[in-house]
Amino acid sequence: MPTIPIGNRSQLAALPGVRQSGAVVQDAFMGSAKRAGDAAQALGQLSEGVDRAALRAEQDEAFRAETALKTEYIEFERGARQRMQGASAKGYTGEIEKWWKDAAGRYGGDLSPRAKQLASRSLMNAQLASVAAASRWEDAQLERSAEESYGASIGAETQRYIENNDFTPAARDASAADIRSKIAARAAVKGWTPEQVAQETTKRLSSFHQLAAERLLQQNPSMADQYLKDAVNAKELDDTALTRWAPRLKDAADSVRADEQALLLQALPYEDQLKKVAEEKDPAFRKKLQTAVNQNRALAKEAKREREESAADEAWQMVGQGKRVPEAVLARMDGKGRVALQDHLALRAKQRAEGVSTVKTDPNALAEVYDMMRDDPEGFKKLRMASLTTKIGGSDIEQIARLQRDMSKPDKEKAVLGMAKRVDVAGDSITAGMSTQNAKVSRAAFNKYVYDRIDALATSLGKEPPEAEVQKVIDEAQIQAVTEKGWFSDTKKRYFEMTPEERAAVGRSQEETSATERLNAPARNASMTPRNVMVVRTAEDYAKIPRGALFIDPEGRQRRKQ
Repeated sequence: MPTIPIGNRSQLAALPGVRQSGAVVQDAFMGSAKRAGDAAQALGQLSEGVDRAALRAEQDEAFRAETALKTEYIEFERGARQRMQGASAKGYTGEIEKWWKDAAGRYGGDLSPRAKQLASRSLMNAQLASVAAASRWEDAQLERSAEESYGASIGAETQRYIENNDFTPAARDASAADIRSKIAARAAVKGWTPEQVAQETTKRLSSFHQLAAERLLQQNPSMADQYLKDAVNAKELDDTALTRWAPRLKDAADSVRADEQALLLQALPYEDQLKKVAEEKDPAFRKKLQTAVNQNRALAKEAKREREESAADEAWQMVGQGKRVPEAVLARMDGKGRVALQDHLALRAKQRAEGVSTVKTDPNALAEVYDMMRDDPEGFKKLRMASLTTKIGGSDIEQIARLQRDMSKPDKEKAVLGMAKRVDVAGDSITAGMSTQNAKVSRAAFNKYVYDRIDALATSLGKEPPEAEVQKVIDEAQIQAVTEKGWFSDTKKRYFEMTPEERAAVGRSQEETSATERLNAPARNASMTPRNVMVVRTAEDYAKIPRGALFIDPEGRQRRKQ
């Protein structure tokens, strides 16, 4: 069989079919290899994608746990710092450490191993930082507490010394020694240098002595001056303190001297006192002396006024009792009071001469009394009933006297003023648009009606009526009702404007219904009726009315139920 030399590639290439067969084998091998490589690459990419997805999920798990843990810690730390301050901060660091220990179990138990690994470094750093911060916080709070108790201890000793009011050298030295011992104890803890101890001692004793001097300054300026000098000599107060205190010491000494001199001048006429004041050379002292002289004069005038008022009270009591007022009592009264009393006596004599046995109330005078009760409670308390007897009737004076007695009782004054305010507000409503004179007359009549009704209610109950009942009286007084039918229009009046007969005609007489009935019979209370028309104040009242019946609504308008 012939052989083919392989050294000559050209001969091999020339053989038919050889090149093609080799190419096919090579191509097949290379193709298979390429496909195998592509498959391996695809598998690698798939594996890498799976790893990234798993890492992402584990990172998410770790981040969520870390966020939840830190959020909870922030709230815990905030609450712990609020309740553990000052001396209460002891043990704060231990609580923080315990929280982190417990948190590891709560938050780490359900994490995957890799998520734990991812979160561990950050949380470890957070834990170390939190414990370190807690230690600093606790130390700062305890230091603050110690500083405060140290300062409070010195303050308490200083206050004790001052309140004892014993400023003798022995008492002063004993308290100063106590303060020094407290400073030494604090210095041992703080590790102060001798210079720091000296600085603290000067600061504390300086405050101690100047507070004592403040108290002495109010009692005896010269003693305060000497006290400060002694403290300086004892090296417990800076020399400059005397310079700072000099103006105040002089001012206090001038005040004492001015009071003493004004007392001596008081025997002189006021004009002569002013001349003596003008002779003083020191402007500051002259001003103080002028003030003291004026104060003494004002006190003297006040004492005189009180004597005159006492005499006036005595005189009016005699008038009220029908007695003659002695000249000695009249002489002690002030000029205006004496003239007012004499005018009253003259008017009463004239009324008797004219046969006027009963005084009819002047609405203007009554309105002025009610205005005084509202606008000048103190003046109303001092109002003399006898001075009203020529202008206001007896029953109205009795009512005013009752109000005055209640106003003078501390436990009732507030209630009376509150009632007066409510009555006043209602009065504004009913007098809106009236002339000044008509408004004054209407307001006086309204007040009289309301206060009479409240007095009757209080008498029936044996005690002050409840606020709700007082308000009912005020509301009832404002209700309008027809008192007389007319061809073209009806005559309407409010309850306070009606006569007793007119009230009886519309079904509500002041004498008819007792306070007890009003409290125990709500249905009857609701039936304040013009011509037997029911007054509706509540939904229950409205439900009792049959369909088609007339009623008075809470605003005083007559309506018909549909």
